[in-house]
Amino acid sequence: MESGAADPFIRLALPFEALTGFGLLTAAVSWFMQIYPALARRRALAIRLSILDDSEFAEQLPDLKTATSTRTLEGLAGDIVQIRVDFTQTAESYYFRESTARTSLAASLSYAVDISRAALDSDRNDVVLVGSVLQGSLQDLASFLRLEFLSADEGVEETFTAYAASHRYPYRQ
Repeated sequence: MESGAADPFIRLALPFEALTGFGLLTAAVSWFMQIYPALARRRALAIRLSILDDSEFAEQLPDLKTATSTRTLEGLAGDIVQIRVDFTQTAESYYFRESTARTSLAASLSYAVDISRAALDSDRNDVVLVGSVLQGSLQDLASFLRLEFLSADEGVEETFTAYAASHRYPYRQ
């Protein structure tokens, strides 16, 4: 009696099954390796905004040295642009909800809006200029979120309110 392992079909199918399994494992690991940095950047920005909120950065902006305020504003604008790129490259990361408001970008974006407003109200041209860059990055992120994920009204605050609500966090105005 011939064993099943000697069947020519099984001998042919086993290498394909092994290759398929290896391919699926590689794809899963690659996906995790791609999405984890995007989530880490989003959490880092949320924590940074929370810390700036705790220190009342927006309220103290008029009293800060121009270099300090512009460097912070530029950093925030760059981080927000990076998050926008992350959402483009890893759209599924939108659906990851953070367990705390402190690490949730959806919950902390309102403070970025507050900071951009404070910068635009400054009497220093350098701060106003970089504040407009921050505002532009927020508008771009809101536009992308609205187009890809949300059915929100036009406007940054309306979009971020819908983003926060979809992640079950209040949007602080």
